[in-house]
Amino acid sequence: MVKDEVVKEFFNELTEKHGYDPKSLAYGSEKSQKIKFDIATEVGIKDNCSVLDIGCGFGDYFNYLKQRGIKNVKYCGIDISNKIVEVAKEKNSLANVIEGDVLDLSDDEKYDYVISLGFNCVKTDSNWETLIQVLEKMWRLCKKGIVYNGVSIFSEISSEKIYFVSPIKVIDYIMNNLTYKVVLRHDYMQHDFTIFVYK
Repeated sequence: MVKDEVVKEFFNELTEKHGYDPKSLAYGSEKSQKIKFDIATEVGIKDNCSVLDIGCGFGDYFNYLKQRGIKNVKYCGIDISNKIVEVAKEKNSLANVIEGDVLDLSDDEKYDYVISLGFNCVKTDSNWETLIQVLEKMWRLCKKGIVYNGVSIFSEISSEKIYFVSPIKVIDYIMNNLTYKVVLRHDYMQHDFTIFVYK
């Protein structure tokens, strides 16, 4: 699909430029990456959980969980960028990172938590449609809950390449189509938000 090629090209170019670095994943820094990881983990991820990480980048969240002392996590990361996955396999071989589109995964394999930290941040002509499809897929794949992270329209920064979305619009969709059990975090970085959705 055209949108997939746009996203792949965006991240492949960043990876060729920066290599194994958070900048290749469109994070501003390791600090901002860690903040997002801290927030995502608050959904309830702990020892012996299974986690599917959509748009996983280099699988750094797997390393983060180990550093936090969270044990026996069954981790699977999936990313659409072949360059990112190549680097992940070379530099971060202990993380289970696969190349592909989450929409192609079977609904039969369930995970306690399905997380997505900025997978839909590159502007295409179908961001909202993609977001709805992926949210519904995440919901089908999870046993306990999902974490969706996006770039907020309530931001002072702007970019023609980045997809800014309203957290209010996302919550409205979730509550009307998935569940009322939602938590919004919009208190840690102005341009960023995270939504927890529970079964």
